[in-house]
Amino acid sequence: MSFNHKGYDPQLPAQLAFLIQVKALNKTVHRTIIDEGTSTCIMSMSCWKTLGSPTLSQSSTTLKAFDGRTYTPYGILSNLQVELGGKIVEIDVEVIDENLE
Repeated sequence: MSFNHKGYDPQLPAQLAFLIQVKALNKTVHRTIIDEGTSTCIMSMSCWKTLGSPTLSQSSTTLKAFDGRTYTPYGILSNLQVELGGKIVEIDVEVIDENLE
């Protein structure tokens, strides 16, 4: 998804994130955030379970939050087909335990 900001004043800030609904695995996922500034896609474990706990691959990455905390993803949901506005894209999503403090 991309947006053409040319000719609009004021310009939207680069850090602006969009809160939308998408379809994945024949279910509507509410409160999806699209942020072009992120380095990876993440999904909460509760969302993953709601989607039917599809098979995950092992993740060898460590995620670092803006506050410096690090997290090891539960796994990677590879090639997840996500539908937005009638278009389907495939993304890799890292599943995290949202209860980490």
